[in-house]
Amino acid sequence: MLRRIRNKKGFTLIELMIVVAIVGILAAIAIPAYIDYTIKAKISEVANAFDALATAASEYHASMGFWSTQQPALLASLPDRRATWAYNNSDANNAVYIATIANIATAVDGCTLQMLISYDTNTGYTKDWLAASTLQDKYMPRQ
Repeated sequence: MLRRIRNKKGFTLIELMIVVAIVGILAAIAIPAYIDYTIKAKISEVANAFDALATAASEYHASMGFWSTQQPALLASLPDRRATWAYNNSDANNAVYIATIANIATAVDGCTLQMLISYDTNTGYTKDWLAASTLQDKYMPRQ
């Protein structure tokens, strides 16, 4: 009889429940972090389009000497699967480009990301994300 108990192999119910609890805790931490990571990756696609837009806008300003008062043709060629694009020329020294996020995730769809491109004779062309952007700080791209 003693020999039989000593040779018994396998896991107890308590051991299995502890393993399931540990896996559950890890999943509760990892899944939201993964979702945030994928959202940031998709928003970086929009930020890359902003970079191309800033380059084209600064080249236009350098050659013409002023910001366009009409929406640039480049906006029509930008990929629209992640955002819809708009342009606002508020004054002669600045140009504001606006992307309204779409088709990424319900947490960020409908939020706006706004970039100000300005020219100063001392500093040259600068681009900054505007505080008027409605995208949450944790998803905002870096400068």
